[in-house]
Amino acid sequence: MSRKRAPQGAEEIRDDLDRQWRYVRGPLDIRAAKRLVLTAHAVITGHLPGWGLARVETEDRRGYWESVKAGLESRNAAVHYVAYEYVADGGEKLLFLDTFC
Repeated sequence: MSRKRAPQGAEEIRDDLDRQWRYVRGPLDIRAAKRLVLTAHAVITGHLPGWGLARVETEDRRGYWESVKAGLESRNAAVHYVAYEYVADGGEKLLFLDTFC
């Protein structure tokens, strides 16, 4: 059995607020991704190594979830997502949705 790995080998990511996040686990199943999209300190979408990264604001997350869940469930969707969990030194969680078109 192979060890799960960070997207594109990105064991750490730095966000637009200059905060450092460390890879914890992923790819996540859809239940874990849904839980994090609603509870994580931050949600970032895009494609590593830093192409088109965008923060999803807290008030937009429910609607955003509705638009991405089909892409998490099927690799055949027009836009496919793979979810990963990262954590900051203070314990805050980040959901990173790696995006593929």
